[in-house]
Amino acid sequence: MPNAINVIHPYRSEGMLVFDDEQKDLVREPFVGNADNILKGIATYYLGLFPKKFTVLFSGPEPHVGFQESATIVGPDSGGHVYIHDRSQETFWLCPALLRYFDQAPERLFITIREYAE
Repeated sequence: MPNAINVIHPYRSEGMLVFDDEQKDLVREPFVGNADNILKGIATYYLGLFPKKFTVLFSGPEPHVGFQESATIVGPDSGGHVYIHDRSQETFWLCPALLRYFDQAPERLFITIREYAE
């Protein structure tokens, strides 16, 4: 599986953390299954306060330069995949939309959080 850096811009909408990616035909795709809490925690850790919108760079199965956080796959569940955040050891679920970015769920995910800039 080739490694590539993907970019999304999560934002808050109606009490949920969601993102859009027109190229992947995703609109207001919600983070659920504790993935929202993991991203909120990481964003707060690196940006100080939890912003209304921020940028997430993610890659797998190999790290991208300057990654900040990582997660390891636990296994498939309910059409998506469960991962464990390597630093906190908390598990989270990523829905089948993950497979719009990867041919198969990567064994490792690598994450970088940045301030959103248009």
